[in-house]
Amino acid sequence: MNAIWALARKDLKLLLRDKGGFFFTFIFPIAFALFFGSIFGGTGSGSGGNAPGIKVVIVDDDNTVGSRAFVKTLSEAPELDAHTSNDLGAAEREVTSSKTVAVIRLVKGYGAGQENLFWRGDEPSQIEVAADPSRRAEVGMLQGILQKYAFTGMGKAFTDPEVNRRQIDAARKQLDQSTEITGEDRLMFGTFFGAMDTFMGRLDQRSKETGANPDAGSSGGGFAFEPVRVVSRDLFKPASGRPANMFTYSFPQGIIWGVMAAALGFAASLLEEKSGGTFGRLASSPLPSWGLLAGKGLACFLTTTGVTALMIAVAVVVCGVTINNPLVLVAAIISVSLGFVGIMTVVATVARSERAAQGGGWGAMMVFAFIGGAAVPSFAMPGWMQRVGEISPMYWSIRLFEFGLWRPATAADVALPIAVMLAIGVAGFSLGVYSMRRC
Repeated sequence: MNAIWALARKDLKLLLRDKGGFFFTFIFPIAFALFFGSIFGGTGSGSGGNAPGIKVVIVDDDNTVGSRAFVKTLSEAPELDAHTSNDLGAAEREVTSSKTVAVIRLVKGYGAGQENLFWRGDEPSQIEVAADPSRRAEVGMLQGILQKYAFTGMGKAFTDPEVNRRQIDAARKQLDQSTEITGEDRLMFGTFFGAMDTFMGRLDQRSKETGANPDAGSSGGGFAFEPVRVVSRDLFKPASGRPANMFTYSFPQGIIWGVMAAALGFAASLLEEKSGGTFGRLASSPLPSWGLLAGKGLACFLTTTGVTALMIAVAVVVCGVTINNPLVLVAAIISVSLGFVGIMTVVATVARSERAAQGGGWGAMMVFAFIGGAAVPSFAMPGWMQRVGEISPMYWSIRLFEFGLWRPATAADVALPIAVMLAIGVAGFSLGVYSMRRC
């Protein structure tokens, strides 16, 4: 028994002496729990936090009293992070550049439709949602939010006698002007509108006499079949003209996980060579230190490009994904692979043990993956974390692969993430060489 305790004490002492291993065994799990809590927690009133809203830009093409009121309602909705624009083209460019999820456009005639809930013929109030096709989940939530506030506005119309009577008057005028209604239907609707007008008149009079709030009581009824008609469209499609499938939007994230695993695998292999003495024997050769790292980096580069090419081939052949811009895709493969070579070099040379490298490498990469959009959808994160996500290599890598596979982009759009990944590669390799020389 004493021998067993001695072995246990020995392993515990080794763990405590290994600062990296100790950190990623005891400290990092706590930090990780706090990290996820900051993402998903704090939405209740008791916590004092606020859930992030879906980022949208609103364009009011109708510009009537009713449309402006609905724009105000949406701008104040807690589920949305909304701002307005008078330029539809500029609003759509915000979506293509991933600054917002969708454009909400109130189509001309929206206000008139809201004033004629009882009788609108074939022209109900219409809202168009022009969205980023890769954000299906958020767009689905957005459509539900629009219907929610549209029904809320309709309910106010029914419980406000003055508004309701204006709608009845407008409906009766349209009934009189209609040439497609049979005599029997005309009589039925005319009787209904007359009864509703009388009822609302008495309700209005009673409210004035008693000082009652018409919004606090009854919930009226009527012929409002659809408060608004929400139509959606993808703001852009693959250059091939063929409809995109969801694999088109999911493969950039999958590629990142493959590249990340390959890079960290080479970092672990370098540390194994160090602990096994292989790297020490190589260091005694005439080859300079940077040359040793360059050889490992070249192998990592060839592996990550091979993994990426294989995944893209599967996406195209098996899943029917179309490539939007082959040249941009090639540039993405090269620059992302070089960036992850730099990351591999830093992890392999800074860590002092295999345990610290495995824990630290995967721990750091998991955090970068989550804040960079490779795992958690950005709309589920607080606003500050969405902005912080731009420091993640995964954020820029995903954008590059999206530009190559399906997202339209200008030369400037593509140049920035390429420059960022190349800078990460150069800086990481340089830091790795510096660290190895100091050892």
